[in-house]
Amino acid sequence: MIHKKIDLTEDGRVYMNTYFLDYYPDKYYKNGTWQPDKRPVFLVLPGGGYGFQSDREAEPIALAFTAAGIHAAVLYYSVGEFAVMDNLLADASKAIWYLRKHAGEFHIDPDAIIVGGFSAGGSLASVIGTQWNKPGLAESLAIPFRGNRPDGLMLAYAPTLMSADTVQDDPGDEPRGKIFDEMDDGLNTASKVTAETPPAFIWQTSHDTLIKPMNALLYTQACLEHGVECELHIFQEGPHGTALGNDVTDYKAQKYTNVELWVPMFINWIRKNYNY
Repeated sequence: MIHKKIDLTEDGRVYMNTYFLDYYPDKYYKNGTWQPDKRPVFLVLPGGGYGFQSDREAEPIALAFTAAGIHAAVLYYSVGEFAVMDNLLADASKAIWYLRKHAGEFHIDPDAIIVGGFSAGGSLASVIGTQWNKPGLAESLAIPFRGNRPDGLMLAYAPTLMSADTVQDDPGDEPRGKIFDEMDDGLNTASKVTAETPPAFIWQTSHDTLIKPMNALLYTQACLEHGVECELHIFQEGPHGTALGNDVTDYKAQKYTNVELWVPMFINWIRKNYNY
């Protein structure tokens, strides 16, 4: 496995950890018989209210996908006072472009870069998915047009409309990023879906009281209205932040029926949509 830290800002504040599967030149087997020439990559965005990043939604997620033969990387994006829209769009854009630019080096399929996140990370995934083509964004980062566009999205209990009806206002003692203080309209991603928005795999639990299931429904409705391919799963049980929904991220915790099935279902979705 190629596990390395990629700094995306000069001060190292924003970076990406890679979990790329090795490519083995094999003199006994023809390439493609036991390993593909290139693989999809899943860029994971942990949650944490833009105030911190949850370890439960970072490396454990990446490793679940490398076990299925899918490259993974975890983006540690701007949080706290640095979590403002311009920074967040730049963070995601630079990570996506790095993966696409270095696709040949790491045997990544440049047309199968899937960005997914949990809670605030899911928010950022939907932000870059709907606003990758914001005027001037790519140019300001010296990225060619469409170079920062994800090929797919995974939204896990992600806020897509910031209102009292869809998001609990009081998150408790957890820190929150500056973007929530500013309530940037860019967070209302269900209203920003267009025909240029990538396909999405969306999941949520009906018992989530922090990010309510209506967020997933609204984003799905927007995808359907604009002809964007999507798949939605709302599991009956489970609170906010279930992550993998198994002992890896919830040791000895109550298990919630079917929630852990999102992983194999999402893997199947990747295989179907990206010919892997």
